[in-house]
Amino acid sequence: MANDYAKRLFKGMKQNDVEYSKLMQEKMAMHMSIDSSDAAFSQCFATNSTYLDCPIANFAEEEGYTMTVFAHNPSPFEMESVRVAVPNGNFDVNEMINNGRRHNIRHLNTLDQASVTCHKDHIENNQEVESCFLDAKISVPAWGMAAFNLVQNSSVNIAHKAQELKPNQMIRSTN
Repeated sequence: MANDYAKRLFKGMKQNDVEYSKLMQEKMAMHMSIDSSDAAFSQCFATNSTYLDCPIANFAEEEGYTMTVFAHNPSPFEMESVRVAVPNGNFDVNEMINNGRRHNIRHLNTLDQASVTCHKDHIENNQEVESCFLDAKISVPAWGMAAFNLVQNSSVNIAHKAQELKPNQMIRSTN
């Protein structure tokens, strides 16, 4: 049953990709004063997969590549963080803050503000890959959106290894 729901959701997202992109362009213009009418949008449809299933895979090894990420929050509750699949921990993370007239940049350059957790994963043909997720303290308002830049920078490393788990072992909080 759950797989059927996920399949239907994925299919619906793919079918509505063009219309959703138009809606996001309108929201960016209205709420963030960003003109993105000539921008090409791509979205990651798989939220629990590796970066290989997301647009960032096309630029994984390109030093200096800058990708702007828009996080959309369709819920009535503020989100306090954002999670994005990435190929590694070699990124500068810069939040774009709209104060009404212009954008300020907030550099998330400490591990308590932005960090990447990596673990071994397996994809097709049982090939082993490093699966990494960036977690950044970026506030996304209810029914709103936030924007941040990821800049590929090999001199930066905000990654750390996930706790190694044995089969059937649970992650326990250290608090």
